[in-house]
Amino acid sequence: VLAQNNYSHDNGTPQAGGAGMSLSGVTHAQAVRNRIENNTAAGVWSTFDANDVKILNNTIRNNASGGITIGGGTVDIGLGPNNSGFEIKNNILSGNGSAGFATITVFASKNGMLERNKIESSQYDNIQIDGTQDILSTNWVILRNVCSSEPGIRDLGRSQNIVLKSNLCQTNINQQIPPADLDLNARVDIFDYNLLVSDFGKTGDLVSDINLDKKVDIFDYNILVANFGKNGS
Repeated sequence: VLAQNNYSHDNGTPQAGGAGMSLSGVTHAQAVRNRIENNTAAGVWSTFDANDVKILNNTIRNNASGGITIGGGTVDIGLGPNNSGFEIKNNILSGNGSAGFATITVFASKNGMLERNKIESSQYDNIQIDGTQDILSTNWVILRNVCSSEPGIRDLGRSQNIVLKSNLCQTNINQQIPPADLDLNARVDIFDYNLLVSDFGKTGDLVSDINLDKKVDIFDYNILVANFGKNGS
């Protein structure tokens, strides 16, 4: 399944709900560069034994039951032991969760990556991880996300093997300038030096080594693109 470049908005009723996009019961599915807004349930929902699902580069705004929901809290909405294999990267999420849900929810699901998502103006938690006593959320990496308000990331305890690294969550984060994606049309670009150092080291394979004492440094763009991609991935 490939859902790409769609505009999904204003679906459902407050009583019945309606997700902007459901990738449930599927294998090898992708949601890429969609605009998903003002739906009465989640923006993107993936459960019922979904496997190998990628949610990439979407703009997800003002959805009542959260921006992205992985898994479900009861059997009738997808609770089960086989939701596995999720890649959720480079999404922009704003104003989600007015019905009391986190912007990104991971529930009773395993083997996933949340990376470089920008979350702002959440109505509830920014990122929440949970499960049941019998079905835990396991093996998730939460890396380099930027989010506002508090709590930024909440683990409710029914989880295992969760890695949190290099996330930035604070009040008024929408006023911050996160590390920019690579722009090969620009002679000057802005990166997060700490991330560059962690990936390359201070004497990395660059035209000019990283020098943290300087505000401006010169890199080999081809090497950066080969390692990070044009969208900072």
